[in-house]
Amino acid sequence: MTKRISPNGLSGVPTLHGSAQEDTASGERLLNKRMRSPLDMSKLNQKLPPGVKHGFVDETRRTATPYCVRQDSLCEDALGQEQFYQDRAERRLWIIEHCVGEHEIEPIRDAHGCLTGFVYRFADADEAFVFRMRF
Repeated sequence: MTKRISPNGLSGVPTLHGSAQEDTASGERLLNKRMRSPLDMSKLNQKLPPGVKHGFVDETRRTATPYCVRQDSLCEDALGQEQFYQDRAERRLWIIEHCVGEHEIEPIRDAHGCLTGFVYRFADADEAFVFRMRF
């Protein structure tokens, strides 16, 4: 915004000049700036470290991990943000350190798409049992 003489002759009245696309701090036109290309998920997936799974848990992955531990109360609304992230990190670290077989972590969402918990799926019944007793 700058002070210019308005069409009715009053000076000192702040008015916008140019168009809404003008960046008043730098004076550059935002309309003429190049847009970044959209995020390419295939390139992102190629850069993931080994062992990191991505994508939805489909029926094939569910069949390979039949032993489930459901944790409905593991959500940010119930625990608070800090505790929620600490608990999730603790569970993931435990799985990495103690599980040899396949595992999946599947989110549970309500009808509105809000996260309400997780289902931890294991290929080994013993691993699922120890996980359930631990958490």
